[in-house]
Amino acid sequence: MQEHPKTKLIAIDTLQKIRSGASKQEGAYAADYREVGMLKSFADKYNITVLLVHHLRKQKDTDIFNKISGTNGIMGVADTIFILDKDSRESDEAKLHITGRDVEFDELYLRFNRSTCQWTCEGNAEIQEKKREIREYGNDLVIKALRKLIEIEASWRGTAQELLNAFIDKCNINVDEKPETIGRKLRKYSNLMRDIDGIIYTAPSVNGSNGRREHKFHTGILFADDVDSLFN
Repeated sequence: MQEHPKTKLIAIDTLQKIRSGASKQEGAYAADYREVGMLKSFADKYNITVLLVHHLRKQKDTDIFNKISGTNGIMGVADTIFILDKDSRESDEAKLHITGRDVEFDELYLRFNRSTCQWTCEGNAEIQEKKREIREYGNDLVIKALRKLIEIEASWRGTAQELLNAFIDKCNINVDEKPETIGRKLRKYSNLMRDIDGIIYTAPSVNGSNGRREHKFHTGILFADDVDSLFN
């Protein structure tokens, strides 16, 4: 700052490179709070932004901000936290989670352009995730086969293996799924089946033999008491 007094942004990549570590008299939380607190005081003194690049834990957590490596002391001092989270290292899609003292919490959906090496924001993450799910749903071969089956038969019931056989015999579609995995996919898409295609899906009971658990499908709106009668 003495050499370049007009500086407005200092980026430290990574935070670990300038850390001194905890003393014998303090714990990890106190050390995190003290070290990041020193940088915040420095930023406040010169009215600049200090951007700290830091790592995330690899473990899954329901609260994305708990993935910040270290203790809550880091988040407790920082004015604003940005977390860039990807499903895999190779993915070009990510969510940017934002929280802080002077900003509203938000989640943005980002896409990486490899030709320009830039991230572009495509809007709110929740909305974009819903759009992605709808595209995935519409392109899924299981759903395409199920739509055709329900066009042929307004209602259908049977086991997972019988459903796969019906796709082949009645729809001439060979779905690359195993009986034990198709149930999970159907449960995942149950709301979209109803909202987009008007297909009401009743998952099999958890009781009974795996091989005889029946999946039920019908179109239209029925009262709950009418569902079983449709198949009897």
